[in-house]
Amino acid sequence: MSDYSTRPLVAIGAICFLFALLVWPVIWTGRQTTPEAYDQETYHLPAIRFLIDQESNFREFPCPNLPGYHLVMATASRFVGEGRWLQWINSFFGLAVVLIVFAYATTVIELWTAFVLVLPLLCSSYLLKGSIWLMTDNAAWLMVVLALGDALTARRLTPWRCIGWGALVIGAVLVRQTHIWLVIPMAYAFLGGISEQKGAVRAQSVTAGLMSILALFLLLAAAWNLWGGPVPPAFVAIHWVHINLTSITLAMALLGFFGLFYPKPKNSLPWWGGFIGLLTALLWPTAYDIAQGRWGGTVWELARRVPTIGRRSLLFPPLAIMGGILLASWGCAITADPLRRRRAILLCVAFMSWLVVQPLNSQTFQRYAEPMVLILLIWFSAFCVFEKKPSNDKWHWLSPLLLGVMQLAVTLLSIWK
Repeated sequence: MSDYSTRPLVAIGAICFLFALLVWPVIWTGRQTTPEAYDQETYHLPAIRFLIDQESNFREFPCPNLPGYHLVMATASRFVGEGRWLQWINSFFGLAVVLIVFAYATTVIELWTAFVLVLPLLCSSYLLKGSIWLMTDNAAWLMVVLALGDALTARRLTPWRCIGWGALVIGAVLVRQTHIWLVIPMAYAFLGGISEQKGAVRAQSVTAGLMSILALFLLLAAAWNLWGGPVPPAFVAIHWVHINLTSITLAMALLGFFGLFYPKPKNSLPWWGGFIGLLTALLWPTAYDIAQGRWGGTVWELARRVPTIGRRSLLFPPLAIMGGILLASWGCAITADPLRRRRAILLCVAFMSWLVVQPLNSQTFQRYAEPMVLILLIWFSAFCVFEKKPSNDKWHWLSPLLLGVMQLAVTLLSIWK
């Protein structure tokens, strides 16, 4: 076997080794010192036990999510119990997310460039802590990256691909209801593909797409009818009490900060985008406030220590301005090349769809936003910036590597403090 053919195995092995080094020793020690550990013991383990107890009233489901993740883990727990083995099984969701993001990036850019770009996601405290303790986050992100990754790289639409996309969207929503946003970018990809089809194949694809939408609608309608809303009654006061527009501010701030470490489109930066970012930091309160759901994460801990004016934290305006500029540059990167244009639009549609849905959750935890921002930055860099050519600019390697080191430091402090 040639050295060239073994390089992907080396890169994949490196990702798996780093992941195992960061995750599995924590599982082995049984540490319970993080908010994720609290969620495991308070919500997710009780939800798994609830599903094992077949006589339970589903209206009293002890978790704010639909039971897709918990059904899988309840099945696994029948064989391995509720201890470390169950956490190890859960950890593979997070590893799969990283490997899939990496794999799709390697379809268009050089292997080790993709490896460096994915390091900040691999070292993200929220992806890693969601891999250590029983959490729904990574299982849902796995469905998202499988669907979006295939839509980015698919050469043509087929009926079976439509069925697969529909299954992944339903799976993501079954794990976390807020991933309903995934319908929009997948519908965009579907409409783009269906326009190139004719005859019986087109009819079959349309039928598959409509059946998927119908199944998703029936699923959500059944849950709403049972619970009287999108979450069980016990969680309405936590997750469904008010619209929280600060989630938009947080997303723009994270995009602005993380975007500093990723390659930018070659076009000039559209400074008018900064005005949009600034508005998201000024139009509604952004000061740290647990009662209003503005807490949970490193950014919020910094916001708590930064001065505020009129309930607006001074931390967010500069970061949101940078995020607005970067987002506008994504839009300006939509070029005449059909393939790059389709991919850039798909990523922009995905980000905007996700952004619009986030305020529906009254809690603005950083773990809800950080993985999405990093995934889109990695894929936009791969599919829309490098253009299948490795960059000679060392900063394109060093800056993601630096961000990865920073992410690793935050992770170690949050787990082992």
